[in-house]
Amino acid sequence: MLFQKDGKTVAGAYPMPPEEAETGAAPRWDSYLATKAIDELCARAQELGATVVGAPCEIPGVARMAQIRDPEGASFTLYQAEGTAGAEILNESGALCWFELYARDLEQSTRFYADLFGYELRTMAGLGGVPYVQLGIGKGAAGGAMQIRPEWGDMPPMWAVYFQTDDLEAAILRAESHGGDLLMAATEVPGVGRFAMLSDPQGASFMVMQLGVATESVAVEAADLEEGEAEDDDLEDIAGEVEAGLMGGEPQP
Repeated sequence: MLFQKDGKTVAGAYPMPPEEAETGAAPRWDSYLATKAIDELCARAQELGATVVGAPCEIPGVARMAQIRDPEGASFTLYQAEGTAGAEILNESGALCWFELYARDLEQSTRFYADLFGYELRTMAGLGGVPYVQLGIGKGAAGGAMQIRPEWGDMPPMWAVYFQTDDLEAAILRAESHGGDLLMAATEVPGVGRFAMLSDPQGASFMVMQLGVATESVAVEAADLEEGEAEDDDLEDIAGEVEAGLMGGEPQP
C-alpha cells in the first residue's frame, strides 16, 4: 500500500511477514536510504560490524532492497531504485521531514554511518544540553542521532521518522480520534519547532513536527557517496535520485 498526497507518494506500508510476526516483533516504521551500489554497501556494512538480514531482493521494475542492522541492532533498509525513487514528497505537511537515530553508544554508532555513507559528523548541544549529532551531507543533513537515556528504560537502538505538520495540536487530536496514542507531549526545540511522539493503533511509533515560522525544514535527502565523498556539483543529482530512497514503511521484514 502506498500513502499519497496530491497524487504523489509519501510513504508505504505492507503486512508483517508471518515468520517475523511469530517472533513477537512489533509493527514499526523503517527508514530507507538510497544507493547506487547496494551490493558494495552490503559488503561494506558487514565489514563495519553490521548484519545483512537478507541478501538484496528485487521488486522488478521498482528497486533492489536489503535490510541492514547496524552494530547495535538499529534497522534500516538500502534502496537501489530501478523504476521509482520512493517517496516523491519531502519536507511539507503530511510528508517525512527528519530521521533520527537513538543509540546506546553515540560515538561508535555515528562513526559506523560516517564510515558507511561518508557523512560529516557535526556534534551540537541538544535538548537539555545533551550531545546531538547531525549526519551531514554537503551543506545539509541526512538525519540526526542522540544517545538513549537511562530514564527511557529498555528502549532498543532504533531509527525514528518525523512527519511534518502545519498544526501540531490538531495532528495530535486527529491521531487520538483514530485510535492513536500520545507517547510524548509536545516539546519545543529552540530555533527549530515543536514535536510530539505518537503511536498508531498497532503500536508503531512516529514523530510529528511543526517547524517554527522562521525555520526551514531540517531534512536533506541522503545517498551513499562514492568512496565517502561527492562533488558539490553532484549534490542536486543525488537529491533528485534519493527523494526518499528515504522512505517510511510499516512494518519491515
